Amino acid sequence: MRLSRFAPWIDRLFSGPGLPIVFAGVYLVAFLIPYPLLKWYAVAQASFASIANHTWWSALGLALAGLILIGLNGQMWRVARRRPGARTHRLILVGWLAASVCLLLTFPGQSTDLGDYIFRAHMLVDLGKNPLTTPPSAVIAFKDFPYLAWYKEVDAYGPLWQWLAGAAHAVVGADLLANMLAFKIIALLMTAASGALIFSLLRQLAPAYAEAGLAVWLWNPLVLNEGALHGHNDLVMVTLALAGVWLLLRHRPGAGLVVLVLAGLIKVYAWIMLPVAVVWLVRQRGWRGALKIGVPALLIGAALVELAYLPFGGLTRLLEVARDRSWWPTGTWTAALFFKLRDGLHWPHPTAVAVVIGGATLLFGLAALLVMLKVRDLRAGMWGVVLAYLLIGSHWFQPWYAVWLVVFTAIIADRRLTAYTFVLTFFMLLHPIVDEYLSPQFGSAPGSYHAGMAALTLLGPQILALILIARTLRRPQRLSLVNSSI
Repeated sequence: MRLSRFAPWIDRLFSGPGLPIVFAGVYLVAFLIPYPLLKWYAVAQASFASIANHTWWSALGLALAGLILIGLNGQMWRVARRRPGARTHRLILVGWLAASVCLLLTFPGQSTDLGDYIFRAHMLVDLGKNPLTTPPSAVIAFKDFPYLAWYKEVDAYGPLWQWLAGAAHAVVGADLLANMLAFKIIALLMTAASGALIFSLLRQLAPAYAEAGLAVWLWNPLVLNEGALHGHNDLVMVTLALAGVWLLLRHRPGAGLVVLVLAGLIKVYAWIMLPVAVVWLVRQRGWRGALKIGVPALLIGAALVELAYLPFGGLTRLLEVARDRSWWPTGTWTAALFFKLRDGLHWPHPTAVAVVIGGATLLFGLAALLVMLKVRDLRAGMWGVVLAYLLIGSHWFQPWYAVWLVVFTAIIADRRLTAYTFVLTFFMLLHPIVDEYLSPQFGSAPGSYHAGMAALTLLGPQILALILIARTLRRPQRLSLVNSSI
């Protein structure tokens, strides 16, 4: 029997209504059924690994599911490129919504951040305590709320996030399950809002690619995992950053800069995107025009930042948060070298911070500067600077940071950047699997854990990024950005 006889059936399954069914089915089988939220939400410090007793087959299953989901994401992207239109749009939305429902009802088994979000919102709303200056250990014994990962540390997130988290907690009350679902739903709504911005922007810049860009975002398994599954606040930050870019490309640069500033009130790291926008604005309007627009916008943004931080300890607290986050690296080559020097060679902690983290930050700054000087397109510039931050500058590395890159990939009609993002997505999905299942194998030598994490989750993307840069430098005309002069 010839395989060609099966071609129409395969095409129907993986290019029509069968594709979202299979996509959601993977989430049902690989996530919801083995890790139901209702069964595990009240089990302190549970994880996918602990639920599955750290068996090798559970780790392999999660990795295989991630690989399959990326393949289905890529297939939906190809279908959308070949057949854009209302029918494909509906397929994308149905698949995303069905997968999101599965993940909303799945236990967030690869991150404990929801516990920290919930308790710090409780501190703000019910106890009248400032989460940016008061750690949970000052107001509760760990045994009374054993869902915290950062029990002795103050919060590092901005005022805008504190208010949003507090509002969610005030609405749903004290119930643990209701709070978990509330934060998951916030991330889900922000994912949808980002999707709407992506589609709106592409309808203006590249109408034939609008559905494909939407598929890159909504069907990306990392976005789904960190949104509907784990409820990370990066989805809120990304939505604001994308809204800023949307305004910039819609010829409202002043408002766009202000919104980019506001994104930093969720997570301060969002401000790495501001220089890209400023350089782009200078290219668009010239120095005089850029100063006329940019100076008032940034002054308004600075005033909003100062006002936002006023109830939380003022700008001094902002500087302290930035310092605290640069004091401890984790999961990167920077961390591996840092702990080797500090714990292996007994360097003083401040000296190791200054040399290692300072050096990595300088290297990121140089890479970002090169991107801003060489890349004229705003979207591609954002993509390049975010990638440099992920692979070089983010010494405090977590896989959910990579959703920042996915959102900019979605608004760029370029096959190579999309393919790279799919590969990066797989390594980011591997990150928590390696951390939970393999980290005991890394040994006890100073920096060995971080070297192992970096080798298994960052080395591949770093090598591929260098290859991508080299090919782009040799053949820059092949970077098929749509309307790059806009």
